[in-house]
Formats: sequence, C-alpha cells, structure tokens
Amino acid sequence: MIRDVPQSLIQRLDEDLQASLQLRMTGEAGRLARLAAADWQDVRAALEHEQPRPTRPCPYCSELGMPDATRCGYCWRALTPLPGSPPQGVRARSGSGQALASLASFENEGGALGEGGHEPGIH
Repeated sequence: MIRDVPQSLIQRLDEDLQASLQLRMTGEAGRLARLAAADWQDVRAALEHEQPRPTRPCPYCSELGMPDATRCGYCWRALTPLPGSPPQGVRARSGSGQALASLASFENEGGALGEGGHEPGIH
C-alpha cells in the first residue's frame, strides 16, 4: 500500500516523472515518458483507495500477520484461528483430498518446526 512506501520515494518518483515530461522529448522517448507518468498516476490512485488489510499480532513474537493464519509467518508457531475465520479446509484452492489430509497431518504433528517453534531435537 502507498502508506507503507516512504513518502520521500513517492516524492522522488513524482518529481522525476514531471521532470521527464518537461524535457518535451519527441518520438518514442516522449511517448514512453507520457505513458510512464500516466501509469504512475493510475498506480497512485489505485493504492490510495486500497483498504488496509486486517492483521493481528502473533501472541508469541508480536509480528503482524493475517487474522485467519494457522501459523505465524515469522516464528512459525501454531496459531488459534480467530472467531469468524473460515474453516481450515475452505481456503484450499486446489489439490486432492489426499494432499489436504497430508497437510492436516503435518500441521497436527507440529509442522516443519515442531510444537516449540524450532526443529525437533534442537533447543
């Protein structure tokens, strides 16, 4: 989102694109400069109207993640889904029942990092 981009970078892009238009380039270079400036304005408009995505802090490491995540994206600890989150199987877009069963088994066994958030046998 545009809110996450440093304002100094946005300002530099605005200034650079305006400077390229003031050069009044002709031919293909001028056409590309006008296209880039128009595209940048479209990107800014789209990003400024984008709604912030909901997040929640991990109860273990406090990093922000998706509210319906079952694992933290930073410390990989198992998370309890929030009330109102879709059931686990609903989010799967493709894959066989066998693949989903394997994933469920993997999750129930603590995943790649085990229950303590680290590889089994390493403390």
